[in-house]
This record gives sequence, structure tokens and C-alpha cells, in this order.
Amino acid sequence: MKGRFTDDRAREALGRVLAGDRDAYGEIVSGCQDALRGVLGGFCRSLEELEEFCHLALVETYFKLGDYRPQRGPFLPWFLAVARNAVLEELRRRRAEGRRLFRYVERAASQGPPHEEIDRARTALERCLSELEPDDARVLSDHYRDGRGCDEIAAAIGKSGPAVRKILQRLRERLRACVEKRIVAAEGAGP
Repeated sequence: MKGRFTDDRAREALGRVLAGDRDAYGEIVSGCQDALRGVLGGFCRSLEELEEFCHLALVETYFKLGDYRPQRGPFLPWFLAVARNAVLEELRRRRAEGRRLFRYVERAASQGPPHEEIDRARTALERCLSELEPDDARVLSDHYRDGRGCDEIAAAIGKSGPAVRKILQRLRERLRACVEKRIVAAEGAGP
């Protein structure tokens, strides 16, 4: 009989994880997942987002297990605080990215007649997208056009959720630089 996931059981599983038993982390996940969902549920707009945040939190907490100090208190509150902080950091990153995009759109709209600027940017973006490798274009399409989450894409392409988030970040940076370069080149060429 499994019983309740006590602090002693958490510390015992933690000791095994730190000794190299990666399967022992599954016991920690099983013991903490209900509390984790409860803590992170308030940050989420959908079940898919809750799953994404839980996955992110579990990855982050795994890599910080060595930081846990039993003398500071029970394992579960520490685990939940690390998970919560990881999700808050992700939300801050997303908000900052949204603000950058908003400023970019505002700047583009304020320069010249909007329809010309939008057409120029759209043309530049289409050209930049056509130059991407097929796998990169697929990841972008799956995420932005089809609305698939990073973990869902990760499962389809055989990578981790954090790896897909990093791929998307790098692709956005490449596209932004490519679009800006093409817009400047188009402006230099004149009408």
C-alpha cells in the first residue's frame, strides 16, 4: 500500500534521486502532483496551459533538487515554491515578449502610411519564412497557426518542451532580424 506522501518519503526519494536514481523522481512527481496542480492552476487559462506549466515546473524542480535543505523545512512547500517561481518567471518572460512585439507593431504603424508598412513587413516576413528549413517552418506553423503547445510539438518531433521553447525563441529572433533587414533593403531600393 502506497499511503500518503510524507516528508520522510519525499526525503528518501530525494536521496535516491541525488544518488543517481532518476526513476525515484517519479515518486516525487506522483506524491506532489496534486498539490502542484492546485498551486499552478490559478495561473492558467486552460488545461493545456496547466499541463505546460506543470511540465515546466517539474523540469525546473528536478534541476534544483540539490538546493533543497531539510533544516529549512519540509520538502513539499519548498518544491511548490520552486515550481511557482519557475512559472512566474515564464509568465514575466511572456509578458515582456508581448510588450516587445506590441512596441514593434506600434513603431511599424507610426512610420509611413500603415498599409504600405504592413505590406512591406508582410512581404518581408513571407520571404523570410520561405527561407526556413522545413522542420523549423513546421514548428512555427504548429505553434502559431495551429495553436499547439510546446509540449505537444515536443512529443511530435522527439524533443523536450524546453527545447521547443528555445527553438521558437531562436526562430523569432532570426525572423525579426531577417524582416528588419529586408525592410531596410526595400526602403533603400525606393519606390
